[in-house]
Amino acid sequence: MRALSVAWDVNDLFRRHSRDVNRYLLRRVSSKDTAADLTQDLFVRLLTSHPPEMVSDCKGYLLKAAGNLAIHHTKQDRIISHSDPR
Repeated sequence: MRALSVAWDVNDLFRRHSRDVNRYLLRRVSSKDTAADLTQDLFVRLLTSHPPEMVSDCKGYLLKAAGNLAIHHTKQDRIISHSDPR
């Protein structure tokens, strides 16, 4: 596997891994729409962030980041549902 350094080719990463990221997120969140939103959010974040110095497993990195987004989303969902006065 080749290591990416300093610059992301987000278009290439999206083409190669977005389906896998979306399937991964579908197993962790409550809806297809949420999984699609989180998938898009992940790639937007890649466009706007500074990449780590070296990534030897791009797919693994993306799936770990997607998992973190799913955890954050789930926590936010719980906070909102607990503070909803209905």
